[in-house]
Amino acid sequence: MKQLLIIDDDAVSVLILKKMLINAGFLDNPMVFKNGNEAINFLNSNYKSIEKYFIFLDINMPIMNGWEFLEEIEPKVNTENFSVYLLTSSTSEQDIIKSKNYKSIKKFISKPVAKEILNEIKEEFYKF
Repeated sequence: MKQLLIIDDDAVSVLILKKMLINAGFLDNPMVFKNGNEAINFLNSNYKSIEKYFIFLDINMPIMNGWEFLEEIEPKVNTENFSVYLLTSSTSEQDIIKSKNYKSIKKFISKPVAKEILNEIKEEFYKF
């Protein structure tokens, strides 16, 4: 089974990404969390190592940001089945370098997400 999660506090970004994911042929109803803490609570209760997780993760969020989410969740999951696509409006070289320290991060994506990038991700989504 595949799980599709969006972790982002910006309602407009979430709305656009959801529509793009649905139009690109991903799951019809991705789960949405407004911060990393909400997503951690969900995953702590529902994570199954045999399932495939595709997560679109914003870096800058209140309560628990994307980096804090990764620090907490990565030791608990099978990074072979846990694909994180880091979404950000940041163009910081430091963020790009930092993203390489996490096994689960598959791609660093600048907002807004380009249709071509979603098509690449969709190929991986349907390979599993």
